[in-house]
Parts: sequence; structure tokens; C-alpha cells
Amino acid sequence: MRMFSVTEEMLPVDPVLLRPALLKSEMVLRYGHGWRPLTPWEGAAQAHDVVSVGLLGDQIHVVGPQQSSLTELLVTIRIGRALADRAARAQARRAVALGSPVFPVAPMLAAPPGCSQDVTRSGGATPLKDFSTCGLNVHIAVESTEEGVQVLDRIRIWLPVLLALSANSPIWRGNVSRFSSHRYFSRAMWPAPGPSQIFGSAEEYERQRRHLIQPPAARFPVGTTWDAQLSPTRESLDVMLTDVCTDPEHAAVVAAITRALVEVMARQWRTGTPPVPASVVDLRASSWLAALNGVEGKLMSPHSECMRPAKDVVAELLRLVHPVLQEYGEVEHARAIVNDMLRHGTGSRKQRDAYAGRRDLHDVVAAALRGTHDPNHVHGIPGAILAESWALTDAEEATTEPPVR
Repeated sequence: MRMFSVTEEMLPVDPVLLRPALLKSEMVLRYGHGWRPLTPWEGAAQAHDVVSVGLLGDQIHVVGPQQSSLTELLVTIRIGRALADRAARAQARRAVALGSPVFPVAPMLAAPPGCSQDVTRSGGATPLKDFSTCGLNVHIAVESTEEGVQVLDRIRIWLPVLLALSANSPIWRGNVSRFSSHRYFSRAMWPAPGPSQIFGSAEEYERQRRHLIQPPAARFPVGTTWDAQLSPTRESLDVMLTDVCTDPEHAAVVAAITRALVEVMARQWRTGTPPVPASVVDLRASSWLAALNGVEGKLMSPHSECMRPAKDVVAELLRLVHPVLQEYGEVEHARAIVNDMLRHGTGSRKQRDAYAGRRDLHDVVAAALRGTHDPNHVHGIPGAILAESWALTDAEEATTEPPVR
């Protein structure tokens, strides 16, 4: 059974104005001392530095520990969100799972003290305007670099479906857009964003990666932004294109389906099944359609290579990963949550519904805050575990020296 984990990017907001607000990194890091066994959920233990702040102070990063099951992953997601919110509250902020800031970002906001001039200039005069988008990064263990590259070559045709399932950024800086995932297009500012070509070998992957991280015109190294890539240590395959999900159950199930997809493609590679030779142009079109419609319109079917209702394309994905989900004992849980997404929509639908009542952006952020931290869901965990995690952070606050000024 492959281990997997997620990194969630959360948006810090003012708890009264509900608008994006910067954080100081040293204040967030003091609460990220690690995971502790929380009875009866000891499986959610053992990791460190789970909460950190983004480079420009406009994101909270919640890095969860590796887990072996969907249930354990859901526990770590809920605890991580509680810890992130606790850290944000220390600076009179809240942590909310939104794919993009729904309010216009004030142009006077600048990078916090200590941010290098190169980074500030690379992001423009208003860092929050360019960088405040939040994703769900799924990390799945791979046995070798070669296996990871071969899986990358085979999962690329299914990544747009994962994007559709996670879509959670329809409102972009005050504008209700037609797109379900407007965040997907904000990644275009980085080198070679979007789907990758078929690499064919670990050597070709490394060659292309080196060319991207140090392009000839760049003054300093930059990061790659393929929809999926290998981690720097080559120990995991990281899917990067998905939006952060307001509902923690949606996040856990998207991660579980992603892990099952990686396992399916690894088995196909071992049995000699070649990757589907879809062009980057075709995959960009598929991703554009997924970002536009989410699960409420049509998607491009990787099997038929034509547009079909989203529910049918999602069903194709579920049939593909069904054997692995069944082996892992996650079929029923995954199917129930996916059916809920198809019936009631993903985060993008919930944002639009919250806005439709009074056409007030405050209602959108308020609803997202409730959804981010609500422990009382169908397949959720008892609220007591969140109480324990809060008690843990309170105890750490009491025993931790304040940062030196």
C-alpha cells in the first residue's frame, strides 16, 4: 500500500472584514511543533513543522504526515486545519480553504520585511495580487525515479478530471467568473505551466527539469509548475494542479483517488502498457474545459477523446481506479463523497450559492470558514479530536518562549 500525504495552502483573512491579510512567519512557525498521538486516532501522528507561512505572508501551508489510509488522512487534514487556524488566531487572523481571494486585494499591500528584492520584483509590485491562490498538493510515494517518471507519463490524461473534482476558485478578486477554477490560470506566470510532455525516461525528465529551473534569461532559479512532477528527493510524485478544497472530505477523497490512480498506472507500466500519446495541446484544452466547468458541465473523456457530461467522465475515472480502491478498503467512502460532489457541487458551486443570496462577498468567505473547520460531517471525525488538538496548541503556547524581537 502506497503512503500518501497532502499539503494544503490556506488563505489568511481578517476575522471581521473577511479580506486577505498578511501574516508574520515567525508567529506561525511557533505553533508547528509536530503531531502527537491523540487517542483514539494515534495513526495521525509523527510529523514535524506542520504549519508554516508562505514566502510573502499571504498563505498558510499545512504539511501533513504520510498516511496509509483515507480515514487517517482525513484526520490529519482536520487536525492540520485546526492548528493552522489556531496559529492564525494568534495574529487576529483566520485560516480559510479558498482557492483564490474572493475580495479585491488592496494594491498597497507589499511584501513583509525581510523579503528579498529579487522575489518582490519577480512577483510584481503587489505580491498578494499575484500569489494569493491556494492549492491542494497531493504527494504519493514512488519506489524509484524511473517508476515516478513512467507514472507521470501515464496519469497526465486524467489530471484534468482531478482538477474538476477539486474546483474551488470561481470568484477572482471581487469578480464572479464563469470558471469553476480560476486559480488554474494564475499558474501561467511560471515557466512551462500545465501538462508535461511524455518524458520516456528518468534522464529526459531530469534534462527538462534542469532547463526549466534555470532558464537562460532568469536572474535566479525558479520552480517548475507542471501539473504533476517528482518531489526534489524523488521519493514522491506530487500532483500540483488541484485547488484546495473547502470541505476536508473532498480533499481527502481527491487525494485517495489520486493515490489509486498512481498505483494503477504503475501497474500498467510494469505490464508493458504504453502511455496514451496525447499532445500537450490536447491536454491543455482538457484542463481548460475542466477549469471552466468543474463537475457541472462537460469534460474531455480520455477514453473517447470527445466531450461528455462530467458525471460520465468521473465515472470512467472511478471505474479505472476501482480495483485499487477496493484493495485499500476505500471504495464506499470515495464513491459516497464523489456522488455528493456530483449532486451538490464542489467548492465552486458552494461559493456561488453563498453569493447568490445577497450578492455579498462576505457571505462567501463566512460560509467557507464554516466549511473549512466544521467537524460535524457525514464521514467526519468526532469534534473531540479538534478539542484535543486545540488543547495541545494551548499547552505549547503556555510553555513556548515568545520570539525574540
